Formats: sequence, structure tokens, C-alpha cells
Amino acid sequence: MGLLNLFSRSHAAAAQSLIPSGSFTVDDSGHIISTTLPRNTPEALLQQIAQAVLSTFSTVPQEQLQVAEFTVTFNSLKITARAIRGGAMIFLAPRTHNPR
Repeated sequence: MGLLNLFSRSHAAAAQSLIPSGSFTVDDSGHIISTTLPRNTPEALLQQIAQAVLSTFSTVPQEQLQVAEFTVTFNSLKITARAIRGGAMIFLAPRTHNPR
């Protein structure tokens, strides 16, 4: 899946300092329609996330599954995506580490 390759080790340090919090909506071609994310959030990152999410939703019907929402959790970022009329609403949230 493309989401698992989004944050490679080479980008981990840079991504950690730019962890966004908020949501954005994309249409079926991946164009950002609306966003609540900070202005300094890299658009290239949002495009990568959007394309991976839309790709995931488009492969689901081929597997005969009904998925309307999924969540992917990285070390420092949680991505939740909901399918909406061909596009998606994507929520980004930094993860806090709870020591056990």
C-alpha cells in the first residue's frame, strides 16, 4: 500500500518537525477542496497522502470489501480517511507517545 511508504526513514526527521494537525477534503482526482491544516503544511505531502488514500479506496471494490473508513497509525502521525462521493475526507493528527 502506498500509505505505508509515505514516510520513509530518509524523511522521518523532516516529517517529525512538520507533523500537521487538522483535516482536508479532496475530490476524486485528488485536488484539495477544503482544509483546516496550517498554511505551512507542505502541499506535496498532502498530495501524496491524498493519492495514497484514493488509491486505497479505489482498490477496495476489486477485493469485494465495503470500506468507508480506515486508519493508519505511524510512530508520530495518525491518518484517518473517510470515503465521500468519489473523494475523501482525510484527518491528520500527531500521535503522543504514552510510556508504559
